[in-house]
Amino acid sequence: MRRLLLSTAVLSALALSGCNGDSYEEDNNKADPVKRYARVSFDPANGVVPLPNDLLLLGTPDGTLQIPAEVAGAPYTDPEAALGALDGWGTTQPIQLDIDLLDGVTIDAASASEPGAVRLFAVTLGGQLSPDAECAAAPSLSICKMGEELIWGVDFITTVKGDTVIAQPLKPLAATQGYLYATTSQLLDSEGRSLEASETYKQLKLDINTKPLPEGTSRDLQALTNNYLGALASGHGIDPDIITYTGVFTTQSVFDVLETTKQLLASPAPEHAPFEPNWSQLPSPSGRTAAQILGLQPEMGLPYLLADATDVWSAELTLPYYLTTPTPTNPTISSTWNALGDSPVAVLQALQAGTLTLEKFSEQMVACGRDPVAAVSDPAEIVGCTINLDDGTPSDPARHLTRFNPVPAPKGTQRVPVQITLPNPGKLALLGIDLSMPASGWPLSMALHGLAGTKETTLANVGSMTANGLATIAIDLPLHGARGFDFNGDGVYEISATDPSLGPAFANGSGLVFVNIGSGLTTRDNYRQAVIDNLALRAAVTGLVAGQLEAGQPPLFDLKKVTLQGLSQGAITGSKVTVYANTPIDGVPAGMNPFTLQASSLAAPAGGLAGTFAGSPAFKPALIDNLVGVIAEEAGIAKPEPGTPEYQALAAQAEAELVPPLMFSIQTQIEPVDPINHGAALAATGSKIHLIEVVGDGAGNLPDQTLPPVIEGAPLSGGEPLIAAMGLGCIDSSVQGEAVSGVVRFLKGHHSSLLSPKEIPGVTDGSAAVATAEMQSQVAAFAASNGTALPVSNSALVKPCS
Repeated sequence: MRRLLLSTAVLSALALSGCNGDSYEEDNNKADPVKRYARVSFDPANGVVPLPNDLLLLGTPDGTLQIPAEVAGAPYTDPEAALGALDGWGTTQPIQLDIDLLDGVTIDAASASEPGAVRLFAVTLGGQLSPDAECAAAPSLSICKMGEELIWGVDFITTVKGDTVIAQPLKPLAATQGYLYATTSQLLDSEGRSLEASETYKQLKLDINTKPLPEGTSRDLQALTNNYLGALASGHGIDPDIITYTGVFTTQSVFDVLETTKQLLASPAPEHAPFEPNWSQLPSPSGRTAAQILGLQPEMGLPYLLADATDVWSAELTLPYYLTTPTPTNPTISSTWNALGDSPVAVLQALQAGTLTLEKFSEQMVACGRDPVAAVSDPAEIVGCTINLDDGTPSDPARHLTRFNPVPAPKGTQRVPVQITLPNPGKLALLGIDLSMPASGWPLSMALHGLAGTKETTLANVGSMTANGLATIAIDLPLHGARGFDFNGDGVYEISATDPSLGPAFANGSGLVFVNIGSGLTTRDNYRQAVIDNLALRAAVTGLVAGQLEAGQPPLFDLKKVTLQGLSQGAITGSKVTVYANTPIDGVPAGMNPFTLQASSLAAPAGGLAGTFAGSPAFKPALIDNLVGVIAEEAGIAKPEPGTPEYQALAAQAEAELVPPLMFSIQTQIEPVDPINHGAALAATGSKIHLIEVVGDGAGNLPDQTLPPVIEGAPLSGGEPLIAAMGLGCIDSSVQGEAVSGVVRFLKGHHSSLLSPKEIPGVTDGSAAVATAEMQSQVAAFAASNGTALPVSNSALVKPCS
């Protein structure tokens, strides 16, 4: 993945045959024919460019990257082709610069690990795809506005791996932002000599006014390179003579699709009805208690009594489903979200190319209910419309979701069971707990379950919630629980993301159905579906209460006291639900926001998800085993048995050769749903956040083994980078105030301790149950206080902040 070859279309656009070391005869004749120096690899005539690089946006038909495998027709499940569905590069992924080394020479790692060896700047790029209207008329990929330099050691670091110099962000880069990176002569080889520019780049550096390259795209690239060097010189005083390579890239959009979908979900406009949730069954008593569903017995004492004092209600929501519904004839688990209409980029290009006449365009825009004249000056008017070319073929066959085309197409609906729990005041009174339903309705906590779980697993925390006078509401995440697919009606789901340990109905289940390593784009969109489903649930609660009040009925829930709790995958999803819920809606007063969450407890989340899964003691073995099978199949041999020398050899090969490019691709694909990219936005909303992390005690109790706090070699993966992105402070004792936020780091317990008090051999050391009790107490009290109080009852379980 570090050396994606440029597609034929891009090479044609570049016309690089005139810029490959022979194009400028006068200077080429002066070049030393014997390679005497290590050089930064840059040979676009042969498709060799550092990554990320916006050269792969040249010739884009729809505002997405042009990836060779995609152009060649590979499916988007292919890790390389999948990048072609994106409107930019990753926000957390490294810049990778290959070095063409002499025999026996290496890169001086010390020189690469110093400030100034690689420099990184925020820029605004020109061209029709520029996010800045003032730069739309500037040449494509040129620097229109020079921004600030990113700080080495604060924003990024540089390292060496083999023959590659890597610039690794330490903080997520901004979404939809241009960046310029430059290597300098400060980079040395092991002989102490500066790494030089490639012969191609040396030619592009020539002054275009005095030594222009042959007319055509070679000269265009020379103009761009001169532009970059000029911007560095004028904006930051950098001598062009020390520059050995410059490249630019644009990060992909993160918020556009879900924010747009959220606003459509809340829109009262009749044309937006397909995006709205609807109660297909209003909440009503199920006649069961949480104790019955959990299988608890009276001899279990207080846990049983509190669960027995919790009435379970049921309801059903009809929600829009943006993925393809699997069928017996097409049991797909690798579908993606698609745009409702054709990309404005594709439509405008068709108008410019003459494949779409203004007459046909106008007819179709009018049919879509839009003003064609307004659409030419404001392409956003095209979003959601189907515009075919004059020959009847689609103008945008792929319909990728991008910042240019952010409205998704509902592909169907799902009837989703809703689980509600309510305190039973009569039974609680027998326990000495005096509670009654408030006139304003019960305070409500949205409960989000973990990967491979079900909504029913959240009942394990319901005793503490009930004792604090809280109702809860939960749905299954997509593909989980009752949202699996049972094709033959035998009671066993053929497709399910729920673990088989949760019942015979899930015998075929696996969390990898949701976290789909075979399709990063599907994983991204499973997360999108999970987020928008829970936003729909929150909006439906607002609608339910509004309907009750309008009918003169007492409200079931208090809309001013709605909070959220989530464990693991539920916390990962919940962090994003909180961001979008508390982000204002255009034109809607804050007090009228139907999504508002007062506080959120996030237990055991992580960011930098691809790196977290690849470095997780729980997930890594399955990933490596899968890749061992791939290597064996490609080699035409039987897959060795685990533990054998042959297996270990293939496992080492997989970890060294396959994991890095696969994780680069997958992380790039899932950036729009990674919590690490939502951390700063979450902080900006002012949301009250209680985060639980299990760091271990350095002795008998290990750190979280599923989503670890830190991942070696991946500075933006794990729990701690997410905490930093959210800007959360440390809490080690009880605190209260107008708005409480922070992280409580537990010395004891394990990844699932919020819901499971069980000991895990080799992980916990006898304190798992008390850790569970403390976590549940904190979550319930935080929710009951609307995020104004967080008690720490057992400080011996918590890591001191000092």
